[in-house]
Amino acid sequence: MKRVILSVIAASSIQIAHAQSVQAPVPVQNEKWSYQTTDQWTSKVTQTINVTVVGVLGNYIRQQNEVHNVTSSGQQAPTQTLLVTLPSDLNVVSTINGERIVNRIYDWPLTSGKKWHKQSKVASTMTLPTGLTPAVFTSDTDAEVAGWEDVQTPAGNFKALKIVYKSKTTVDIMPTFSSTSTETSWYSPDVHRNVKYTSEAFGASGEPLTSTVQLLVAHSQ
Repeated sequence: MKRVILSVIAASSIQIAHAQSVQAPVPVQNEKWSYQTTDQWTSKVTQTINVTVVGVLGNYIRQQNEVHNVTSSGQQAPTQTLLVTLPSDLNVVSTINGERIVNRIYDWPLTSGKKWHKQSKVASTMTLPTGLTPAVFTSDTDAEVAGWEDVQTPAGNFKALKIVYKSKTTVDIMPTFSSTSTETSWYSPDVHRNVKYTSEAFGASGEPLTSTVQLLVAHSQ
């Protein structure tokens, strides 16, 4: 009987903990995550990425991304290693045509039912003739924390907050082009990052275009 009571108390404590808000992660130097992305149309792996926090300075982290892309024929492309500086709250900041844009991926603290709107802009990296301005992709997104879910990954099982992002993206070219997408992430406080991420893009008539899933395969700190 005592064991049953203790089990009930433990389960209740876990439920209470996961009902509370989740604060922004505290960066830890040398923390590592490995992810694998799969095309859901073909069930083929398209990318693996190893992420490492190589430095922490105040409210910023220095992050190394080792990206391994896989071609449609199954061949490994050369590894790309990128070093990026990010705010420790993981919300990306960029400057487009002199305008400072904060891509609010997470509206801390996270709680079930919380909603927010964000706008992000990305300038095309295509080389253009002198005098021409690169196209700018603008995404308007409505985000909502759907609640806690149990998520199974190759790295283990996690309690994670499901966040759904519904976006409309437009390109400032003539004629104006637009598309819609739904992205879903599962953020786990236990590993300070997403443990699962899905992305679905849709055409003008609502037909599915791309569909991928990314899973955490390893984590260490």
